[in-house]
Amino acid sequence: MKIDCSVLILAAGTSSRMGLPKPLLKTNNNVSFLEHITSIYSEFGCSRIVFVMNTDGKLLKKELIFPDRSVIVTNQYPELGRFNSIIMGLSQVETKYVFIQNIDNPTVDKNILLNLYNNRKGFDIVKPRYQGVGGHPILISNQVIYDIVNEGNIGIRLNEFLKKYKTKYIDVSVDSVLTNINTKEDYQKYYEENHEIMINK
Repeated sequence: MKIDCSVLILAAGTSSRMGLPKPLLKTNNNVSFLEHITSIYSEFGCSRIVFVMNTDGKLLKKELIFPDRSVIVTNQYPELGRFNSIIMGLSQVETKYVFIQNIDNPTVDKNILLNLYNNRKGFDIVKPRYQGVGGHPILISNQVIYDIVNEGNIGIRLNEFLKKYKTKYIDVSVDSVLTNINTKEDYQKYYEENHEIMINK
């Protein structure tokens, strides 16, 4: 099946609470978050992989390995907020659908991506949901992409902006769609939990 979608990976934050650049944090396989997330979407079949990073992203080009269809967008003003990063990233895609993926959720699952993609018809947005709570990543249509890129208010929150669109929720059986690694404590918990999974495989 040909996949008509791209992915936007948001990694322009300063990681102030973490104290370390989130893109360089390691999974249990000793692969950086950014490379791990990228490889999953590349294997899934995304035609373009867009990263939005702050100015430190220039240094990452030398340290990390990305697929040829990757595009790195540098947000020199991350203080303007997340929505501005989304606008910058979506301006680089031409597919009908785009996944929006946060760098602080490395637990990407290809089966969930496929489930979201297969349920896209007739909806503007498709979101995973675990026990009634919406998670990530989300899949947005070309209409939403167009509206975001042309939105004049960069201070708006994405969740608020998306409320007006027809949304499909896909219930999933794993809480990984809720993962949000912002602090060293979050990272330690993620690392320990996934280490247990790897041991028990």
